[in-house]
Amino acid sequence: LGVVDPPRTLSWAHESKVDPVIQRAAIDEWMEEQLPEEGVGSRDDPKRYARPKALKDLLTLHVVLMALRVCGWSVDVTALAARMKLPLQELLPHCKELGCKVTKATGKKAEGGGVTHASLPLDGTRRLGDSLPEIKRRIQAKARK
Repeated sequence: LGVVDPPRTLSWAHESKVDPVIQRAAIDEWMEEQLPEEGVGSRDDPKRYARPKALKDLLTLHVVLMALRVCGWSVDVTALAARMKLPLQELLPHCKELGCKVTKATGKKAEGGGVTHASLPLDGTRRLGDSLPEIKRRIQAKARK
């Protein structure tokens, strides 16, 4: 009973290995269809999608949470940011929003220093839902004319 699983490293899949049903679900969940302007284009044109900032943030939160779960609730944020092609400073607020404790290893980079880790302190006495912050609706700015 006292055996603890070793931390896991993240594995990255190529898009050609992702089921088309999962791809469609991801597009439907985190993208918005861009409708063409009237009089421009035709029905035969391919659909275009965009990801607004709010949906990009939601997707980033999902990715960070899944990475935490896969890696035993502690993840190397430096490597995650590099794989997501995001600056580390853009990913850290998302980790903190999930309630993670963020630490940076000291020392030389060649010796493993300078790496930023995020861990979600789950001690087994509380549920994951209890440690996550309450999701609040963001206030939308009024459109400028």
